[in-house]
Amino acid sequence: MSRITHWMDRAWYPNHAKNWDDQLFREAVLRNLKPEMTMLDLGAGAGIVNQMNFRELASRVCGVDLDPRVVDNPFLDEGRVSDAGEIPFPDESFDIVFSDNVLEHLEIPDQVFREVARVLKEGGGIHVQNPE
Repeated sequence: MSRITHWMDRAWYPNHAKNWDDQLFREAVLRNLKPEMTMLDLGAGAGIVNQMNFRELASRVCGVDLDPRVVDNPFLDEGRVSDAGEIPFPDESFDIVFSDNVLEHLEIPDQVFREVARVLKEGGGIHVQNPE
């Protein structure tokens, strides 16, 4: 976290817990989640942000990340090492695609969003949390 962000959090949000933004993001995802849904965590990483653990709340949670630790991410039923521009899952695989602080790392956002549209089921949705 940058020094300015840390200062702003202390100054403007003194009553909020650490990772308050991740908690708000989690709540937004949960409002749309049903137990029978499948989810894709785009940029899942190693599974270190507890608020991104939806594993027991959906029928299946998969993830992709360039970080090879994604295959051992405890929040996922299946993790695959991959660039988000080539999501290694079939068309219409997921009801929800979510991404926590990943968009700022995308080199070709249009390609990533085409892939997200491809793997989303009809009527599915995407949830993204903007970077700090």
